[in-house]
This record gives sequence, C-alpha cells and structure tokens, in this order.
Amino acid sequence: MDYEKSALMFKSKDFHKYVPETIREFIDEVEPDVLEAHIDRVMTSPIKYINSFDRPLYQLYFTASWYNLFKTLHEDQKISLLEVATGDSCYVINALELHSYEKGECTTFNLNKKLGSSFITKNADKNVKITLIEDNGINVLNYFSVNSFDFIAFHHAINDIIQTIIAETEGIDTINCDWWVQEPDMLRAVMKHHKNGTLKQNAHGSFIKIIDVCSKVLKHGGYMIFDNRTFAVKEEIGYSTQFHDSYIALAREWINESGLPLKETVIDGYDSKWWMILKKV
Repeated sequence: MDYEKSALMFKSKDFHKYVPETIREFIDEVEPDVLEAHIDRVMTSPIKYINSFDRPLYQLYFTASWYNLFKTLHEDQKISLLEVATGDSCYVINALELHSYEKGECTTFNLNKKLGSSFITKNADKNVKITLIEDNGINVLNYFSVNSFDFIAFHHAINDIIQTIIAETEGIDTINCDWWVQEPDMLRAVMKHHKNGTLKQNAHGSFIKIIDVCSKVLKHGGYMIFDNRTFAVKEEIGYSTQFHDSYIALAREWINESGLPLKETVIDGYDSKWWMILKKV
C-alpha cells in the first residue's frame, strides 16, 4: 500500500492497540507528510531499523495494508482465512481482527514447534478464531474441503517456503530447531542453489504443489495474496538481498507457468514488485 495512505490510516485510533504507547504518541504528534517520509524510509529495501519506532512502523504498515485489502476485496465482515508459513507473525491476524472482529476465522499450518508456540502466545488476545495445525500446508486437503477459504495469505512466506523445500534436500531440520538460529544455514543453502542455477530444479515442483492445493481450498472468486520485503541484516551472512527482492517476480513466473486458475488483480497503491494479488477464476 502506498505510504501516503498508510500514514493517514496510522492516524486512526483503530491501530493504536498494535503499537506501544510511545509509538502512538509519536504517530499522533507528527504531521502526515512527515510520517509518510518515515514509512518510506523504513520500508525501503533492504530494510534497516535505525530508530526505536522503525520496527513498529514496519509492523503497522503490514497490518494496515492487509486490512485495506480485506476491506477493498471483501465487503462482508465474515472472513475465513488460511495463512501459509505464518511463523510467529501477527500482522495479518491484526488486520483480520480490525476488519472482522469475532466474525473472522484464521487457520495456519506451522511445522516449526517453537514458532508455533510463539504464534499462539503473540495472538492470544485476538478477537478472532485462530486454529494452528502442526502439519505441512501441502496437506491442507486432509483437513479442509475444496472452496473453504475466502483468502489465503502468504505474508513474507515465499522465502520461508522455498527455504524449507531446499532445507529438506540438504538434510537441514526445520521442525525441531530454533528457526532463527537455523535460518542462516537455510539461507546459505538457497543461495548455493541460486548461484548454481539449480533452484528451480529443486524447488519449483514442491512450491507449485503448495499453490495448487491452496487454490483448491480457496473459494471461487477468493484471493491468494503474497507480499515480500528484504532485510539488510541478512547480507552479513553472504545472502543476496537483491535476490530476495525478486521473490514476488519468481513466484509470479512459476505460477503463471503452472496454468492454475488464478488471475492477477491490480489494486491501486500496491506495488507489483512487493505484492501479488491473485483471484481464483
């Protein structure tokens, strides 16, 4: 979502509960154009957190962006949402709560035990129904019938899915580990395949299988939404942030090649480099 609209939305008290009081005061005090400039700086890739309010602004940006998509694409407050590769993030859940409150339902598949536990803790106070399933998202049809969900969210998830796929080929444990401790090894493995030209060969098939089963449980006319951002800190382990910047383009190419019944939708203010919004047709 464009930063001017984000700044104006941040000014709404609806978003206050999702940031600390000191950040609320900062948002209330600065003019919208100054806040817009801060958001622009914070969200510029590769992302670097410089000030204490940078990370909360990053988090609020995604909460506001997903909320705006729910509001734009789905008039009914009642939403059934599947989030894939959620980790322990809460931004999409926050947006669902803002839009749907008790009428919202979110299901997430999470194999990593520590992330799953952290996810439940972070979202314990949310006024939406949350279901965590400790299984691979590729098995979603074992739990849900076709046409079950209004939205499927891939928030900062393309990289996690591909990292997990490549980790399996490399014998790296992604289930019982501390994800953040193990992630450098996963990133280095992805870069190895990227540099060797074997990434598509080793990841494409499994990635498209996940998109395929997700498209089956998505309702006709429903939306599958992807976002992506890149963090400068990953460069310290030799990871290419330029490569990470291309994840939406890579997913778009692979999905377009697949022939799945998904058509890209353009929403004003959502840069196609960082967002991909697909409608089931």
